[in-house]
Amino acid sequence: MKSFEVENIKKGNVVLYEQLFKHYYEHLVYFSYRYVKDEQIAEDVVHDVFVNIWNNRNKLDFTLNFKSYLYSAVKNQSLKYIQRNKNFNDVDIEVIIVQKKDLPDNIAINNELEKAISKAISELPEKRREIFCMHRFDNLTYSEIALTLDISVKTVETQMSRALKYLRQQLKYLLK
Repeated sequence: MKSFEVENIKKGNVVLYEQLFKHYYEHLVYFSYRYVKDEQIAEDVVHDVFVNIWNNRNKLDFTLNFKSYLYSAVKNQSLKYIQRNKNFNDVDIEVIIVQKKDLPDNIAINNELEKAISKAISELPEKRREIFCMHRFDNLTYSEIALTLDISVKTVETQMSRALKYLRQQLKYLLK
């Protein structure tokens, strides 16, 4: 990006900004997708980056290497998304619960769904179930669970990972 283009964007040149957006958008979405593994989320990440650029255009210095700046910003936003949602590695299970829970036509399905989830959770080994419930239902962080149970954070991570894997396996018939 040339310095006069930067100055024009800083002054609010929407046409130049839109050209910039169109030029990089598709590549950046693909780049973000490699991190977040969801096209809609990748699109949102890229959109957020461009909104931030526009909103902070007066403060930003694009003269170094604008393309590198863009890719770094998208990478950082993607990683922030993953970090904010790291507790939802079992997105499919969460989506089922949210999608089916509030529909009035699905009261019987909801009851069956809740029973299936409760049954699967109850089949977890005792310590794994305790860790899972502390995290999911008591909203404790991995560090807080480790401190409470006098175990390492790595143990909590491992047990949560195994619990989520088991639950996905047991509830995969509901994910269709």
